[in-house]
Amino acid sequence: ILHKDRWGRPYIFDGVEIYGNRTLKMEAGSKLSTLSGNVQSINIAGGQLIVEGTAQEPVIMDSQFGDQFGGSHWGQLRLWLATASMRHLTVRHAGRFDPPLSVRRSTVSFDNLAIEYPSNSPIGGFDESDVFIENSVFDGNLPVQQCVDNPYCFGLFSGLSFSNSNVVLRNSTVRSIPSGPALVLSNTRAFLDNVSLETSKIGLQAVS
Repeated sequence: ILHKDRWGRPYIFDGVEIYGNRTLKMEAGSKLSTLSGNVQSINIAGGQLIVEGTAQEPVIMDSQFGDQFGGSHWGQLRLWLATASMRHLTVRHAGRFDPPLSVRRSTVSFDNLAIEYPSNSPIGGFDESDVFIENSVFDGNLPVQQCVDNPYCFGLFSGLSFSNSNVVLRNSTVRSIPSGPALVLSNTRAFLDNVSLETSKIGLQAVS
């Protein structure tokens, strides 16, 4: 269990591995940060992740120095054969070499998830999973006007990507994807309700 530090300091980690029937629980106001220059990930394989943030005290995953020095990016939040229930979680500066959020063969529920300042795409990749997302924001954080009609623009190539999954996506926003689709559905059953796809080169791409 990760508790909120009384001084507001983050827990500094060099990779987190949760296997088997073990559970990582993060309480409201807790912060988890990578070591400077570290590209390690948070891996939940066969285990469980419970995030209990609140609107006033979200749980934050970030690199050690955050926006300092131009932003220092870490690995990813990876869920494989896992279950997860997350409320009011903010993930910043993830995706150094992989998508910031990677979910495979898992059952996950997100309420008020925010992914900010990613450095790789898709922002969230889901495969063979049951997914429920509501009240969430996935932000590429790049000015799309710099990339429209510019084939040499460096930017994210996709926002959320779902394949072979069952998805409920409600009251959520995907924005600032300058080089491709904000939402990709491939062989996926999806229920979309009040989903906003903003300032992206392509909105929805569906492949059967």
